[in-house]
Amino acid sequence: MMRTRSKQDSPYHLASPTATRSALKIRLDILEAVRDEGAVNPTRMILLANLSHDRLVKYVGELVCQGLLMEDTDGTSRSYALTRNGLDFIHQVEEMESFVASFGLRM
Repeated sequence: MMRTRSKQDSPYHLASPTATRSALKIRLDILEAVRDEGAVNPTRMILLANLSHDRLVKYVGELVCQGLLMEDTDGTSRSYALTRNGLDFIHQVEEMESFVASFGLRM
């Protein structure tokens, strides 16, 4: 059974309603959502990463081409899973965020 999160509970939710996410942060939110949930269908990713369908299609296509996500199509259903490179990417960005934070800055 899938646990339902509200937007406020979601770790991918923006702290401020007026804040905008960088393209890197959007990619990271998608990858972290897939890492945390396991294989995820596009509808679930839209909810978890707080994206429109058009933006999700754009970013997921890029992430698949870059080898960070793997697409699995079974008949009419589609799901995405994190690759080893995707997990490495998350770890590298987290290290970079930590390094930047050590100077009192945010990414």
